[in-house]
Amino acid sequence: MRILFVTLFIITAPILWVAPAIADWSEGHGYKVRMIKGFQHTSGEIEVALIVELEEGWKTYWRVPGEHGIPPQFDFGLSQNLEDVAISWPSPVVFEDGQGHSVGYKKELVLPLRLKPYFQDEPIDLHIDAFFGVCAEVCVPAQESLSLFIDPATDFDAKEKTSDHALIERALKTVPQPSPIDGNDILSAEHVKVGSQDYIAVSMMLAEKIETAADLIVLLEGPDDWHFDPHQTTLLATDSEPLVIKVPLHQLDDSRIDAGQPLQITVITQNSAIEKIVPLKL
Repeated sequence: MRILFVTLFIITAPILWVAPAIADWSEGHGYKVRMIKGFQHTSGEIEVALIVELEEGWKTYWRVPGEHGIPPQFDFGLSQNLEDVAISWPSPVVFEDGQGHSVGYKKELVLPLRLKPYFQDEPIDLHIDAFFGVCAEVCVPAQESLSLFIDPATDFDAKEKTSDHALIERALKTVPQPSPIDGNDILSAEHVKVGSQDYIAVSMMLAEKIETAADLIVLLEGPDDWHFDPHQTTLLATDSEPLVIKVPLHQLDDSRIDAGQPLQITVITQNSAIEKIVPLKL
């Protein structure tokens, strides 16, 4: 995308940074959680966020938590003037212990929620019933009921940017972007078999140099009974294009592998994060 810089001789008021009203924390074993207000998009949709702060040594989970994680669930059914919610998951990390792996976050999760109201410029009464897992030496299922009242007429000011607004913006910058973008693209996914082991070979173009499989995280999402191991990926070549990563596939009930099966693939490197849904090739 070409960006054109134009100097305009317009006197504008500076953006003021103001402290937001602090919502109450709800505390649980190993964590505390609250909701924050962010900003209103020009479309009329509103950005808010769920914040989970974790005690030292604790973690929580991504949308697909891996072999030993707890899948998060959110119910917005009691909300008023809410047509749809888009959840933007920031790029996670992969954890491994003696029993397997999981995918998620340490220290803090800022989870942006983009709210689409039925009636623009009318208040949204947001209610979330959240179920998620937090783990240290033990794993604890957590349940929280959270509320947030958002009035676009009084909550947002284009001349004032709150610290909560900035916090949500920072989280959004870490969300994987649809590929292709900035020289990065996920090209294809193909089923291959080596002996009795199934693999998915993911082809991609990346703008940055990848030396080993440890230089990136490749996360695959498919049918519920498919399990992928991101810690056992194999980089097939480092000096050719496209780059090919082989990810082990384990099936819980040895179901069929069909051509065209959609796979959502997320690729995270030190400097970028992309995602794409591609049909599986056989």
